[in-house]
Amino acid sequence: MSRRLAHLVIPKKIRRRLGELLWSGKTCRSPDRLYLRERLLPWIARRGGCVLLVGCRRYTARDPMYLQQQGIRCWTLDIDPATSRWGAPGRHAVGAIEQACSIFAPETFDTVVLSGVFGFGLDSIPEQDASIAACAAILKPKGILALGWNTDRVSDPEMLPKLAECFRRHHDAELPDRIMFKHSTHVFDMYRRLG
Repeated sequence: MSRRLAHLVIPKKIRRRLGELLWSGKTCRSPDRLYLRERLLPWIARRGGCVLLVGCRRYTARDPMYLQQQGIRCWTLDIDPATSRWGAPGRHAVGAIEQACSIFAPETFDTVVLSGVFGFGLDSIPEQDASIAACAAILKPKGILALGWNTDRVSDPEMLPKLAECFRRHHDAELPDRIMFKHSTHVFDMYRRLG
């Protein structure tokens, strides 16, 4: 079936849903998502405590469930109310990460995973810097920020003023402080909150 014919025959809502399913399936198998599921989330689970996952999509729906099964108190946050169906059941908040201080109490979380947001809504340096400041405020002292970003969407966040002011690279025997993936523009950086 040609693309033009598909547009005539298949309703727009169904075309959008099919596209989302195809993209979601591809994303689930990407090297960065595999790393997150197989290495990063188990490491976070071993650390314990309270975790915030920022950004919800169909392909992230299993992440909060996994952490909760490991005994982690897991929250999710997304600016789009429609994504709540993929958030942590009973522990999902709707809002912007830059306003996280008005949603969560200071020093609530042991870990914040902020991945796939820079360049996908948080595009400017002031927005990114505000999100880093908010993460610092809601993280406990020495809490971990796992920052995922794409080299083709934004500049290296390492130069953000709030990152330098509030965080240092987190060095751990199990996880590198920066990991890049072959055939992917995604990067994970690990930071520890000062304090």
